[in-house]
Amino acid sequence: MRCSVFLTLLACASPQHRNAPGDVWRHVKLSTGTKPGHAHRATFELAFDGDRATLVETDEQAPRATLEEAEHAPWQVRSTRTYTGARRSEGGAVVLELASPGVQPLHLRCTAEQVQVAAAGARRVPAGGGGGGACDPGAWQPPELLPVDALVCGEATQPAADEDDDDRLVFGRTPGIEYAFVNNDCELQGGGLRRAR
Repeated sequence: MRCSVFLTLLACASPQHRNAPGDVWRHVKLSTGTKPGHAHRATFELAFDGDRATLVETDEQAPRATLEEAEHAPWQVRSTRTYTGARRSEGGAVVLELASPGVQPLHLRCTAEQVQVAAAGARRVPAGGGGGGACDPGAWQPPELLPVDALVCGEATQPAADEDDDDRLVFGRTPGIEYAFVNNDCELQGGGLRRAR
C-alpha cells in the first residue's frame, strides 16, 4: 500500500504499512556568515517503518564561510547520533517518541503541511529591512518562493504558534528542505527556508 505525501504519516501509521526503500524525509540547518568563527551544518534524516521511526542527526563544522562558499567548504563531521522509537497518530498529527543513549529523549509532534521555500542555491542578500536598531534580516535572491509538501515537526509540548522556522524541523522528501541562516553582523542577519541540494 502506498499513500500520498499528506497521508503517508497520518493515515498510514499502522504497523502493516512499510515505506518504500529510500523513502526518507530530510531537514538541514545551515549557519554561515562573516561573524561566526565557523560554519555549522546539522542534517536530520527521518525514516519510518510501520509504527517505528528513526532519526539520524549529523553535526558538521567548517571554517568561516559565506552561504555561497558553504556548498564547497571542507566540512568535518563532529558527531552522529541515531534516535529510534515509536510513532503514533494523534489528533491529525503524528507524535514521535524517540530516544538515544546518553541524551534526553525527543518528543516531536509532526504535521503534513505545504511550506513556501526558495530555490536550491538561492542567495541571501540585504533587503534594507533593518532600521530602528534592528539588523537587516535579508531576502532571497532570486525572490520567488515555491510551495513544497513538508513534514513540520516541533516539540510536542510547545504550542506550534510559538515556533519559528529556526525552532522547527521542516522535513522534505530527499534531498530535503534547508533552513539557511547568515550572520554578517547587522549588515545581514537572518535566514529562511530553501530547497536542499
